[in-house]
Amino acid sequence: MMRSLVFFFVLLCGLQLTAQEPGGITVTVSGLKVTGDLLLTLFDQPDGFPGDHQKARDRKQVKITASTMSVTFEKLPAGTYAIAVLHDENSNAVLDTKAFGIPKEGIAVSNNITKFFRAPTFDEAKIRHDGKARTLFIRIVY
Repeated sequence: MMRSLVFFFVLLCGLQLTAQEPGGITVTVSGLKVTGDLLLTLFDQPDGFPGDHQKARDRKQVKITASTMSVTFEKLPAGTYAIAVLHDENSNAVLDTKAFGIPKEGIAVSNNITKFFRAPTFDEAKIRHDGKARTLFIRIVY
């Protein structure tokens, strides 16, 4: 009888451990100018990355109040993701550009990939998320 109770308790504890919700990805962006909005876009596929937020899995927008800001994409299952970051200085929700499409505002992607003559690809910026809570550190580039 006692053995059965112990077995049942161990089984119950094991089921509770496997039923935990997936963890999120907290993105900490540094090097920001303290003005405008910070836009973060999470993609789970190459289509649309990095600029088409309508094809993204999730999007966050926060007012910039410090030179380093953290934003969390919550409850993400294990998978492959890439994150695009825009410092929207004038809060118009688009990337403003100069001649030849050169960004006027700060941009960055996961893995801190910087390309000067083209946008980084999903494959270059992708990260593998194991479903547990984690933090990514990204430095904005102006």
